[in-house]
Amino acid sequence: MLVVTAGLMYAFPVFKLPEPTGDFKVGTQTFHFVDTNRDEIFGMTGNMNPTRAASIINVYTLNFFDKYLKNKDGSLLEGPNGEYPEVKFATSLFTEE
Repeated sequence: MLVVTAGLMYAFPVFKLPEPTGDFKVGTQTFHFVDTNRDEIFGMTGNMNPTRAASIINVYTLNFFDKYLKNKDGSLLEGPNGEYPEVKFATSLFTEE
């Protein structure tokens, strides 16, 4: 097994990218802005574990893509789910009363 691994490493070497040069920084930065002067229309305020929030966002995003791009289940988008009680559905937000 060691000989096979060494042979593969020799046949397919892992290359290292050169260090970036120039006047501009290279990287990624993410910002999250909150307007504290604006009323929260969805009723979701307070503190939530950031890991939990990211997990919920990922699950619902993937469920959206599954439903509309892959024609799969998408049942999370149909209404409240006991596994994600933090998610609130605003069904009449943009309808006339």
